[in-house]
Amino acid sequence: MKVYIYLFLILFFSYLVGSFPSGYLFYKLKTGKDIRKEGKRKNIGATNVLIEGGKIIGILTLIFDISKGALPVILVRKFCPDNLIQKDLLTVFSGLVSVLGHVFPIFLNFKGGKGLSTTLGALLAIFPEILISYLFIFMVLTPIIKRPALLGLILFSIFPIILYWKNYSTIYVGMSSLFAVIYIYLSLDHFQSMLKGEEYKEIMKSFEKLT
Repeated sequence: MKVYIYLFLILFFSYLVGSFPSGYLFYKLKTGKDIRKEGKRKNIGATNVLIEGGKIIGILTLIFDISKGALPVILVRKFCPDNLIQKDLLTVFSGLVSVLGHVFPIFLNFKGGKGLSTTLGALLAIFPEILISYLFIFMVLTPIIKRPALLGLILFSIFPIILYWKNYSTIYVGMSSLFAVIYIYLSLDHFQSMLKGEEYKEIMKSFEKLT
């Protein structure tokens, strides 16, 4: 029974961390408005905060959202007893639950963001040994693509490929693929906007106003 209580506490903590409404709070402090009612996206994600609120709070939101995915994983790896259950599997689930917390935050009536940044944070914390190579890919692609939906699709698609190439187990390749499927499903409306060219125009317009 103690094991199940411990597991519940770990996953509940992961969910609460993911639920922390960083984008909502930063935008609220700056404008006094609800970011969920602003822009075409109407969510608390870093992209919407960037477009509607500016680069500073957009970058802060990005940092916090990535950290929300990474923190539960790091804490589980550091403090979770090795004999509780398979520790590596628990780190994966803690990251997944933190992403669900961002997408369905209890503090905002379960209306959050799409989970791109939080998922990236969780994946990079679960697989820190590929952090440098993955960040290199991210830095190279970001200024070239300039479309968050397409960038997210590419980043999530190549993650399972990188893990497979580095001979990770089928469980890890499958779990990273699951993260990708969740992101794609939650971002279908973004892809439609991207295909129409609207997403690119919105982001470029926001940068033009701030530079």
